[in-house]
Amino acid sequence: MLQERVDADEQYSRDWLIQLLVEQGRADQAVTALEGMPSWRRSTSTAELSVARLLDEQGRHEDAIRILRSTRSAPERLAALLAAQGRVDEAVRALDRAVEDTDARYPAAIERLTKAKADLLAEYDRQDQNRN
Repeated sequence: MLQERVDADEQYSRDWLIQLLVEQGRADQAVTALEGMPSWRRSTSTAELSVARLLDEQGRHEDAIRILRSTRSAPERLAALLAAQGRVDEAVRALDRAVEDTDARYPAAIERLTKAKADLLAEYDRQDQNRN
């Protein structure tokens, strides 16, 4: 019955199915279900965060990075994963892009992203790169 609802593209059913697959450690099936979501839905879903976390836990870092890049809702998580893989410059660029893409009407979001960048640079002893 759940699969029938998923096939009908009911967003909550798909989210629920993805969460169940993640809880069962079935990363490949979770990715397939996630990739079947409409792009407008993926940008607001927490499903990709769950799938990316599972992939990261399984050591599939590149797959997790790919999933996180597909959404604009997780720039801090993407930056943290990139930095953990030694890709600090790429992590900084991801946060910079997120700041650039954030509407100026949301100063709290811009401040949060800027702080995340400063924290990342401080953690990796790169304060000299903090141009803001």
